[in-house]
Amino acid sequence: NFIMSTLETNLIQPSTGTTLTLGASGDTINVAGTAGTGFPGGMDLLSTTTISSTPSAVAFNNTLITNTYDNYTIIGSNLEPTADCNLGFGISADNGSSGVAQTYNNSRYTQLNASTQGFNTSTVTVNGQAGPLIAELNDGVLGSFVLQIFNAQATHRGTMLRYESIYENSGAVPYSLLGATIFSNTSAINHVQVATSTSTFQTGTVSLYGMRK
Repeated sequence: NFIMSTLETNLIQPSTGTTLTLGASGDTINVAGTAGTGFPGGMDLLSTTTISSTPSAVAFNNTLITNTYDNYTIIGSNLEPTADCNLGFGISADNGSSGVAQTYNNSRYTQLNASTQGFNTSTVTVNGQAGPLIAELNDGVLGSFVLQIFNAQATHRGTMLRYESIYENSGAVPYSLLGATIFSNTSAINHVQVATSTSTFQTGTVSLYGMRK
């Protein structure tokens, strides 16, 4: 066996095929990276909420939204409300005690069973502040979304949101929605939430990921 304390190389690749094995069964392999989470530039799953009751919102607080990450991704899937409603998104700089208003918001919708397209600037009030409408949910039809949060540690420019969703509205018309928002905060946020406008959730999962620096 050839034993050495440090190996420096630009590339490790399998001699044949496409599978590279490091160590053997039972071995512990440590990979240095940001906060011990592995290779930088990827995503760390921080929390998943599986809806089992009927909450009107799913929130992630200051135990998860911290200065460890500047950017986050939230994925919601198989979401169904107890009644038709709009879906909104809000942020807070005081762990949910008060919300942050949006400064700019616009989105483009596409009807999936026709050639209809257009723009939507509708808002949903979340935690007392107007925020973007990120989807319309239909009782009986599942909806999904992806939210990308940028500049969570805002100091002179607000936190930014990019959102994409697929859903059927209250008239059972299928849509996709793609939009972006700039919020008015000038300090770091530590709380985010996805909330229904007038209803509650009955099914679905919502997961929060931190984007490694």
